[in-house]
Amino acid sequence: MCVCLCVCQVYYKRKKAKQKCAETSVECVTSQSASAAVLLNDGYDDENSDYIVQLGECWDERYNVDSVIGKGSFGQVCDINDNRDRCIINLLALHH
Repeated sequence: MCVCLCVCQVYYKRKKAKQKCAETSVECVTSQSASAAVLLNDGYDDENSDYIVQLGECWDERYNVDSVIGKGSFGQVCDINDNRDRCIINLLALHH
């Protein structure tokens, strides 16, 4: 399975659940501090609805995130270690 498809499936599954939660007027809130913070996509997205890339995260049991190079209007660029081909690649995680 293509990594892009795998990441997108997880992303959209959680995004649809978030929309359903908002439609039913159920608050998705956590109270970790005195002021409650709204979880975006179960904590997978930031305030701009961009996926939060975690260092060391493994995608499709093949790719490990080494670092986030930058973030722009089209998405985030990450250094990815390809465990199968034993090389480092750059990946652009696109906004949707």
